[in-house]
Amino acid sequence: MVAEESGEGRPGGPGGGAPAEARRGPTEGGPTEEGAPAGGDAPPAAALAAGLVASPVAAFLTDAAGVIVWANAAFERQCGHDRAGLLGRTPALLRSGRHGPEVYAELWATIAAGRSWRGLLVNRRRDGTEYTVRQAITPVLGAEGRPTHHLALHEDVTDEVAVAARTAHEATHDALTDLPNRRLFLELLGRELTRARRHGAGLAVHFLDLDHFKEVNDALGHATGDALLVAVARRLEATLRASDALARFGGDELVALQTDVAAAGDAQVLAQKLLDALAAPFVVEGHTLRTGASLGVALWLPGAPLPQPEALLEQADQALYHVKRAGRGTWALHDPGMTRRMSRRASLSRDVDGALARGELGLVFRLVAPLGQGPPGAISPPADDAAPGPHMLDAAARWRHPGLGELGERELEAAAVERGLLGRLVAWQLDAACLAAARWPGARDEPGPAGWRVCVPLSGLALGATGLDLLVERALAEAGLAPGRLVLSLPDATVLSPRGEHAPTFARLASAGVGLAAHGVGAGAASLLALRRVHLVRLTLASDLAATLPDDPLADALVRAFVAAAVGARALLVADGVESDAQRDALRALGVPAVAGPLLGPAVPPEDVPALLLGQP
Repeated sequence: MVAEESGEGRPGGPGGGAPAEARRGPTEGGPTEEGAPAGGDAPPAAALAAGLVASPVAAFLTDAAGVIVWANAAFERQCGHDRAGLLGRTPALLRSGRHGPEVYAELWATIAAGRSWRGLLVNRRRDGTEYTVRQAITPVLGAEGRPTHHLALHEDVTDEVAVAARTAHEATHDALTDLPNRRLFLELLGRELTRARRHGAGLAVHFLDLDHFKEVNDALGHATGDALLVAVARRLEATLRASDALARFGGDELVALQTDVAAAGDAQVLAQKLLDALAAPFVVEGHTLRTGASLGVALWLPGAPLPQPEALLEQADQALYHVKRAGRGTWALHDPGMTRRMSRRASLSRDVDGALARGELGLVFRLVAPLGQGPPGAISPPADDAAPGPHMLDAAARWRHPGLGELGERELEAAAVERGLLGRLVAWQLDAACLAAARWPGARDEPGPAGWRVCVPLSGLALGATGLDLLVERALAEAGLAPGRLVLSLPDATVLSPRGEHAPTFARLASAGVGLAAHGVGAGAASLLALRRVHLVRLTLASDLAATLPDDPLADALVRAFVAAAVGARALLVADGVESDAQRDALRALGVPAVAGPLLGPAVPPEDVPALLLGQP
């Protein structure tokens, strides 16, 4: 940039302006007819002068006051001015207005001290277009050691600067949405945290994860998914203020930075606005699409310790994880308990591999009690073999953690999933259950009407383990357990899926003689119509149903419906989670044939099961 030709401020060198009295035409220090510098202060080497004239590098010479006294043809071509329009003027005629006065002050101070100055300047050509030059200004010193002239060399680096700017932009922005990426977002967050502390304002980070986005990609292709992501980004940007920021971290993860937050309520309001913005359908490539989101919020307010940007982002991610585990489609504000729970899960995830190797896992068993005549724990034979269960035992995994004590199967399964060890865990559960049951009376014989069966609950994710039916076959063979003694229980939404995608696996298990059951009935998205194609030996009601009895009319109606469905499917209906006599009596009155839960006493280790089967204490 160059200074204005206004006469104000200090006179400039080739990169700045000259005072009004310094404006004049060519002087004795100007060019000769041959175009070479002339006069007593001209460069002494004629060869050097001739080289400057012919050089493809743009060059011009000013006097000590900054007035152009000579320019070569390359400079004329570069700036668009001919020699007549340059001589007697200062370089201010090239000024683009993109640099502040401090740039020229520093430039002038450098060359006035007799030192060379180098830097990038954005200039304007005669036709108004801008271009960037890498400029070097060298003072030509006189006999007294003071500058008498200044030689400026300009290299046009417009394309180079554009490429560098584009590369820098691509390094900090998402290629699809052009939003800031994770790297740039963390830089913005760091700067905003510093600013917020200085000005006494708070800020919030909103971490969004689109719900069901994978279904769009799978059904309509990635091009449509990409177009949807762009539409989502534009709608979220329109919801934010100019002082806020939105970034994409990849996939379907977007993060918003909310500035000037006075209280938690401000962050909560924006969280709901962001979700509401995504509630309306999107029209993308001829498709009308809907996609909601789950959202986690981390908040910093003045007075709290200033966190690192990564820590605040991690808190928002933890809140998002909490939302997704709870069912998606809403938002949650981070609280310290989430950090503790995440730390615990991370610790368990690290430990579960060793737990499998060190033998810290074990199984316990709880009897399923029929609600026939007599005391609730009494064993009575079923009406026929199609309704097994008076001697059915439910297996449950336990983790004897050396530091945290006994942990339940939910934490064990979650840790195995996060560690990618679910396949190993499923294999262990099957092996351990079959080996334990093989030591009980009659284990090698198929069960009769009053025979016992062991029910092993598995996650729906277990069907993703390679060859579940093969794992079952191996476990039975190695233990020497009759296949009819084993029942596998899976979540109702998995077993009774309307799509029936796992039907081949279920058929192979059934043909091997292994029973199939569904648990959590009444809480998932199961289709009871699937009972027409999947033969189940047992349906286990969600424990939430028993918890509301006997005072919930709706629960009564639901239980009666499930009783009828189980009778039609010739499956044993079990109410789980029974804790009180009142719940047991209500279930008996509703026609539920069997119950399980804390009312029946504690679970027992495998070696105590034979006595339990015989009704001994």
